[in-house]
Amino acid sequence: MIRVGDVFGQLIVVAERPRRREPCGRMARLVVVSCTCGTEKVVRVGNLLAGTTTSCGCVARALASTRMAARRRAQRDTSTA
Repeated sequence: MIRVGDVFGQLIVVAERPRRREPCGRMARLVVVSCTCGTEKVVRVGNLLAGTTTSCGCVARALASTRMAARRRAQRDTSTA
């Protein structure tokens, strides 16, 4: 059972939303979460419980930025050699 205030990765449950019928016909339970970066999102409870959703996407963006910076440095180093 998920309650307001529960923490999943960098997300904190803020409020519950009404259930929504998915295109396949299932009912999905939704909650509003707040990320540590300040972003609020609506996510499925099942994704929180499964560990599929642990941030608003800020972690993935930061990791991608770090990877791309390393690639640019590596390309710059090999092109000047």
